[in-house]
Amino acid sequence: MTPPGIVHRLEPLYRAEQSQGPVVLDVVVQEDGTPKIVRVIQSQSWKLDESAITAVEQWRFSPATKDGMPVRVRLNVAVDFNTR
Repeated sequence: MTPPGIVHRLEPLYRAEQSQGPVVLDVVVQEDGTPKIVRVIQSQSWKLDESAITAVEQWRFSPATKDGMPVRVRLNVAVDFNTR
């Protein structure tokens, strides 16, 4: 099995006064490389969670493959919010 790779990544938007740290999302990467957010695994605040979800929904992946065929896979995606 070959895991998916990030082809296009959009950074999330947030303001510096918001809390910091990683938001971890449970994501299913579809056979066409589009992500589907299943749930938030690790939250920082609802604003950062929403920002992470909005950004990751716009990401695109090369699909995972098994025996040369694209397959759906589930993975955790961490979006780190840091003002540095």
